[in-house]
Amino acid sequence: MKMWREVCSLVADDYFMKRFFYGHSRFLPLHLAFAFQGPSLVSVASNATVFGHAERNCVRYLSTRNIPQKRKSLTLIVVRITSNRTFGMSRPCRNCCKFLKRTIPHARVFYTDTKGTLIEDVWLDSDHLSLSSRPRTHSERSLVDKLSVRDR
Repeated sequence: MKMWREVCSLVADDYFMKRFFYGHSRFLPLHLAFAFQGPSLVSVASNATVFGHAERNCVRYLSTRNIPQKRKSLTLIVVRITSNRTFGMSRPCRNCCKFLKRTIPHARVFYTDTKGTLIEDVWLDSDHLSLSSRPRTHSERSLVDKLSVRDR
């Protein structure tokens, strides 16, 4: 896949990566989202901003540039960059999956797994909660468990 080769070459480029490592917390993994309109790269965003998740930032950037998001030729590739510049698990969380279904329903979404392999997320049905969405106390945790069982 030509787009995947472009993503790999950008991640290997030190000049490109400096923009995303600057100001990034060393305690959180770096996630990048690349949006392609056909074969052209139209947006890149990371989770190193106030808005949080790379997928959301990438789609927000698309809307500020007036790029039509409803087109079927839109492809989103989400990657996690580990400290030694290899790819890690980067499947979009539950909230991002809902966001992507709502804002870019016809887009193809790909992510890297734990081995760094590119996988297409056809259904966008992840149950994963991001760190910011996880409950912080025992009472909050039991409440979320009760709500998730009721939703199923």
